[in-house]
Amino acid sequence: LKQLEQHTRDLSYSPSDHISVSSALIGEGDSQGILTVWDMPGGKHYGPVLQPYLCDGSVYLLVVPALDVTILKTMYELYVGRWLSALRLGAPNATVIPVMTKGDLLMTAERRDRSSAVLEPACAAQVEWFKSRLEQFQASVPEHMTKLKIRIDLFSCVCSAVGGEASVEVRTMRATDDA
Repeated sequence: LKQLEQHTRDLSYSPSDHISVSSALIGEGDSQGILTVWDMPGGKHYGPVLQPYLCDGSVYLLVVPALDVTILKTMYELYVGRWLSALRLGAPNATVIPVMTKGDLLMTAERRDRSSAVLEPACAAQVEWFKSRLEQFQASVPEHMTKLKIRIDLFSCVCSAVGGEASVEVRTMRATDDA
């Protein structure tokens, strides 16, 4: 708990307490559509309030900070478990794309590189933990129930620095990939 408290202070972590909604037109002509992005509050007391906003068949980014693995193990339910459970109940046909953030904070200031190619090895232990927990969650779903489409193949590491968009890689799906 001391280590967790220290990390919380060091990272100035405080979950958001509001829902932010942004929309943009994407595509052209007949293939034009509206992309709506909802940023949901992170506090666990907001969970029941968010359930009506979950839409089956939507795409969700599950963003987890690259904290020390011992902290992630302790905080599994806060960062991962409750979100996957809520999606399985409220949006069982959802697609989930895992994202590890704040990997740049694990590197020394002079070695910080915002590329995903550098961030993933820097937080390899956290990435391994996250992927294994996602796989364990999927394995725990009974055979007769619909499983979330967790896209571990689209897993990405991003940084928390201003201008972090340089670390986001867009990976196009092949025709053989699941939608």
